[in-house]
This record gives sequence, structure tokens and C-alpha cells, in this order.
Amino acid sequence: MRYSRHFKQLIDELGQPQFDKHQFKRMMNIVAVERCISVLQKIKKINHSTPEFHKYDQILYGEQKLLTELTANHDPEILLKEMYRMSNS
Repeated sequence: MRYSRHFKQLIDELGQPQFDKHQFKRMMNIVAVERCISVLQKIKKINHSTPEFHKYDQILYGEQKLLTELTANHDPEILLKEMYRMSNS
């Protein structure tokens, strides 16, 4: 939840970021995907001793790939700068 925490801190300190609709959707998708990954990891941990344990790996892989597509694995600060730049161009 590294991006979500950073977004929360930014909003707490500076208020809502002034993104265009595309970057706002991107930010919301990042938060949603991070939450999904967190929930899947918790479910996987709960089911660690069942045959279903490994089925979550494929789902997690897909969500982590989506997160990488949205963030390019940039640090949160660099990602925010890119999102602001794209909003203002």
C-alpha cells in the first residue's frame, strides 16, 4: 500500500491533488489495486494450510502486473510528479 499511503499523506497535507480526469482515475485505480492485493494476501495467509493456497498466486500476479502498468514501479514521489506533469500538458 505504498502508493495509497503516500497519496493519503499528500491529501492530508495539501488537500485534493488537481489532476485531470485521466490522472485522477489512474490514482483511484492504483488505490483500488493496492487494496485488492492487500486483501488477496490476507486471504492467502489465512488459507496457508489448504489446497487453495497457491491458487491466489495467479490472481496476485495479475493484480501486481496491473499495479506495475499503472505505476511503472516509480517511487511515489516520482509518480506524483509525472501525474501532475501529464495533467498540465
